[in-house]
Amino acid sequence: MTNEIKVSQCFDLFHELEKASIVLKIDSKNLSFDIVGVSTFLSEEPDGVRQELNEAKTRDFFYSGSYEDNQCYIAQAYDLVIKKKEKHQPEHFFLELEAEDSELYFVFDAQSEEWLLDNLLEVKKGIDRKKASYGVIFKDFSLNFDAEVLREKITSAQKTIGGKKKFLLEKSKFYHPNIEAHFFFTLKEEWEYCKKMSIENSSYAVKSGMEVGRLYKAKNGSDGRNLKGEYIKIEKKELQDLEFSALEDDFNIQDCEDYIVYLGSKTGFVGLNSSGLILIKENDFEEINNRNMGNLLGGIECEIEINVKASIPEKDAIGAGMIIEAQKLNVIGGVDQGVILRTQECNINGFTHQNVEIFAKKADIGILRGTLKAEEVKIKMCEGGNVDCTVGEFEEMVGAEVMGKEISVKTLHSNNKIYISSKVSIEEMKGGGNYFCIDSSAFLDYREEIAKIKKRHNKYLEAIDKLGKIYKQELIQTKRMKPAVDRFREIFVKNIQSGMRTQPYILSTIGEYMGLCRRLKRIKQKIQQYQEQSAEILKEIEPIMQVSLEGRIECKGAWVQQNLVEFVDALSDKREVMNIEEGEKVNVYVDANYHKLLKERI
Repeated sequence: MTNEIKVSQCFDLFHELEKASIVLKIDSKNLSFDIVGVSTFLSEEPDGVRQELNEAKTRDFFYSGSYEDNQCYIAQAYDLVIKKKEKHQPEHFFLELEAEDSELYFVFDAQSEEWLLDNLLEVKKGIDRKKASYGVIFKDFSLNFDAEVLREKITSAQKTIGGKKKFLLEKSKFYHPNIEAHFFFTLKEEWEYCKKMSIENSSYAVKSGMEVGRLYKAKNGSDGRNLKGEYIKIEKKELQDLEFSALEDDFNIQDCEDYIVYLGSKTGFVGLNSSGLILIKENDFEEINNRNMGNLLGGIECEIEINVKASIPEKDAIGAGMIIEAQKLNVIGGVDQGVILRTQECNINGFTHQNVEIFAKKADIGILRGTLKAEEVKIKMCEGGNVDCTVGEFEEMVGAEVMGKEISVKTLHSNNKIYISSKVSIEEMKGGGNYFCIDSSAFLDYREEIAKIKKRHNKYLEAIDKLGKIYKQELIQTKRMKPAVDRFREIFVKNIQSGMRTQPYILSTIGEYMGLCRRLKRIKQKIQQYQEQSAEILKEIEPIMQVSLEGRIECKGAWVQQNLVEFVDALSDKREVMNIEEGEKVNVYVDANYHKLLKERI
């Protein structure tokens, strides 16, 4: 069967791809195509009779000025070569139609630039493919192209939001739409693109030299054809410029032809209101909330330190529902419900309510009742809080859930859940009903690595299970056929010996049986191969597992009431459980040879 299909003068790309998917027995999403020719047709009505232009007339039509009048309708048909996509072929660029289809931009990730420059022919084919998909008119299609011009455009592309780069590929000659005056808030758009979310009532971090935004000037449009060949008549109306203000001391303002650029001149957070831009330059605040301040976003990248203080220590310094991002955050007072803090270093000399979320590298907190994820943690009292850390130091803990590599607790009260991959040490125990778990996945880095390994391992298990079911079905079929095949073989041998011709259905049955046997053998070999590969993948957990095999729970005093200790074998998922009773003076450790929990008298 052919692996490609050639189509002449295709007007409906997607219809032809669907037809090809049936012929090639593959989902149309897994098909690609190359354009090898373009034909141009004119008609006097939208659905009128189309007249094809030859090459000379096409060139004359597009470059004599006839194309830009409103006397005809244009359609193009493509000569295609449809083929299967190469497996795991990433998209290195895409095209964007902007300004109501009057501008076409080439957009790519900065890390794709090297590939683009090394594969200019594929880039050119991709541009043609995407233009056809969007219905953009080809004025002069050719299989040849100027590689150096394309190279220059890629290397000189301008940076845009999200670490992407772009350049103008095509623009309508006369047509452009009416442009209402509007402000493009670059800081906001960049943050939302990176975070894949939008948050109202927010200000965004800025440093000197960073683009804050662009105020686009009102501009009357003009009639003409857009890039899809559609003739557009512009509505005539009076456009007004936007009343917009920004302090010149806070921003560097550059006036360009189509817009005004606002650049940061100081470090701070920029907000946008109905009048214009506002720069929050202060670093020290008293009792901020959504009414007087709003969210402060992007402060980590701009290395901003924020200090927030309540009027009295018992009050909340940060109001409910706030989101704050800062390189370093120092809080004196409380943090109310629903607050999200993202920071490199978080110091809270006070308390957090429930439903507070804190993400940091380093955290020092008075009373934690919310959720904290950090590398290094120091907490005076963890009261019903949830902590995920590398190393954690706790003065007191009650009703908490903590996961980490190494944990130390001065005073442990009741009803805590502590998961460790390496070690937990307790100076004094004042309550029971605690649960301890020694598990490699208690440490976030190990947890993520184990999850990736097991995901790959499970794919092999699923494949083995699928092949196993097929093997069983076909084994039943071969067993059912075997008695008849044995008889047919005897007949076949006798016929050969006597020089007689064997009936076709006997030969067909023997051939079918032998084919099934060969298939069973291949399936069995594939199952064995997958089993070996899955076992090799699982071995990748062994170095991680070694950490928990050295796991210890050390208690310097007597244990109080009943407590439960569990060891989880990350390799086999087997669990070992141990109870520790009132008054026992023991440490608990994992026997690395037998994967068992043992007590060590102190």
